[in-house]
Amino acid sequence: PRRLATEMTKVILGVSTGIAVILGIAFFSRALFESRFIVLAAWALAIIFVLVLRVTLRLLQRSLRRFGIGIHYVAIIGKTKSGNALKRYFAQTPSVGYQVTAHFTQFSTETKAELLKLKHAGTLDAVLLADPETSRQEIAGLKGFTDTEHVTFLYSADLFAGSTLKP
Repeated sequence: PRRLATEMTKVILGVSTGIAVILGIAFFSRALFESRFIVLAAWALAIIFVLVLRVTLRLLQRSLRRFGIGIHYVAIIGKTKSGNALKRYFAQTPSVGYQVTAHFTQFSTETKAELLKLKHAGTLDAVLLADPETSRQEIAGLKGFTDTEHVTFLYSADLFAGSTLKP
């Protein structure tokens, strides 16, 4: 509900901005409208049509994902609490569009070979690094692998490491 309300607000602001630009152009070009009702009706109809289309597309996307269409296959690297939580979340919520195909403790030569097997089998679209304690060398190797193999690289940041508490 909150995401939908945020999206609706953005649509209303976007359409209103578009109408304001059109009115500004019409004002400076001295092409006046016969009726102000036309502008008001165009504004209201644009908001309604865009909102209906956005909601329809969102429902269509969710229903297609239930049938396995539009799913992104992800391999998680890092046996951490956040990695396990993401794995459970993706399994419980198929409407987000991610399906975990593998879960590895770290990125190594064996992991790289398994990821290549998954990619050639067509069950790897992205690699999600869920271990904030991973070394820079390992991250660079993983990033290089994903760039070379044209696989999306995702990173799950540690929320607690970024926050600092002052005594």
